Amino acid sequence: MTSAQVVAMATSQVGYHEKVTNTPVDDLYPFRNAYDGQDNWTKYLNDLGEAQGQPWCGFFAYWVFWQLLDKNFSNTNNFLHGISGKGGATSSWKLAFETVGQYHEGDGYTPKVGDVVLYWDPPGVPWSHVEIIVDVTYWPNSIMTVGGNTKNPEEAGLEDESMWVAKRTRYPGWTSGWRIRGYCETDLDNMPTMGSMLFIRRRFGTVFG
Repeated sequence: MTSAQVVAMATSQVGYHEKVTNTPVDDLYPFRNAYDGQDNWTKYLNDLGEAQGQPWCGFFAYWVFWQLLDKNFSNTNNFLHGISGKGGATSSWKLAFETVGQYHEGDGYTPKVGDVVLYWDPPGVPWSHVEIIVDVTYWPNSIMTVGGNTKNPEEAGLEDESMWVAKRTRYPGWTSGWRIRGYCETDLDNMPTMGSMLFIRRRFGTVFG
């Protein structure tokens, strides 16, 4: 898996719109159809075997890596440092990467393509939203991301009208109510093979949930 593959997988989903409650399974998959709504019913939750109706930004980010790791939950969880709950809780990304020293918050880290970025929205929870970085050309002024359960910048409305998979330009400071909180460092282009990675982790006795 490379950063280019992550970018391709994430951007291939741009334009997907979540559906209404009780959308038939087959109708979860079209990017747009008569079932479009605001009820957090998506193909990503269905693919991952998770209950519909949940906030899904973290599930979408997990789904991107899961797709590239042969839809294997064990490999995906291991690659994401033992992440819990298929990444559904935004804080699970922070906790998993922090355990191995690959979560960066206010330490001068330079983000890379393929990293996961976490946001907060005071006075809400400190880790409120997750997106995948797909371009750092204009860093340190901005990054470009793809995220699920977010606003389509080409549509009218507020940031919290978050029904899309969308490509966004994000800034290190405040942007439309969100503020970047930290980065999960994936280091995709320098990762070992999956077999080697799992061997190294077993060798050193790391326990993954």
